[in-house]
Formats: sequence, structure tokens, C-alpha cells
Amino acid sequence: MDDPRTVAARWQDAYSAHDEEAIRGVLADDARLVGPNGVFSGAPTIAGYMMAWSDAFPDSRYAPQHVTVDGNTVVMESTFTGTQTGTFTDPGGDIPASNRPVEARSAHAIVVDGDRVTEVRMYFDVFGFLTQLGVLPAAPSTG
Repeated sequence: MDDPRTVAARWQDAYSAHDEEAIRGVLADDARLVGPNGVFSGAPTIAGYMMAWSDAFPDSRYAPQHVTVDGNTVVMESTFTGTQTGTFTDPGGDIPASNRPVEARSAHAIVVDGDRVTEVRMYFDVFGFLTQLGVLPAAPSTG
């Protein structure tokens, strides 16, 4: 049985490498991902969702800042960086390439069983992310 921290790191490393096979390989067949834009079930569906990010942000990666482990749950606080050079295909609608760089704080709560990820609960600064892409206007200055 692998250490949950190691398995969780494989999840983020597979994304940062834009390796669809590695993403599928770390996920349980019946894995579930819960994110701001939906719930995705099954390794192939989750890998497809993550590859949509990779296609839109081909230079993107996660840089972990803090990792907390409690039993089989690993919380990885990270910074997502990348440049949107492709269309981001999302269940809520497509976002055309903006050619803008983004930097977004994120947290993944990753549940591990043996050497596989069974659940990912993904949180990130959606407002800041969409503002950096030019999809939403910047918040007015309060100063």
C-alpha cells in the first residue's frame, strides 16, 4: 500500500506533466471529482476533464505550497499557473483562448485507497481566475 501523500502527489504530477495515461493510472475506475463547475465520475471522464484544462493551458502546472495528511485524505494547497492559448471547454460553456497568463490559488482534498485516488474535491479562486482571463471585470477598488 502506497503512502497517501505519495499517491496524491502522483495526481498533481500527472496533471503537471499533461499525461492523460498517468492521470487515468492514478485514479480508481469509479473515482469522483467534485469541482466548482461540476461533478465528474469515472477515471476516463475525470481524465478528459483534466485534459480540457491541459489543452487550454498547455504550459500549466500545480506548485504545491502546503500538504496536510489525515488518514487517507490529503489536502494539497497549490498555485495553478498557465497561459490560456487554447479554448477551455467546460460544461458551463467554452472560453475562447485569451492568451493571458493566470495564477490561481487552489486546494485539492484527495481521498486515497491503496495506490489509487478515489475522490478529489477541488477548490480554487474562480472569480480571480475568470477576472485574469478577462471573462469577468476586475472588482472595483475600495481604497
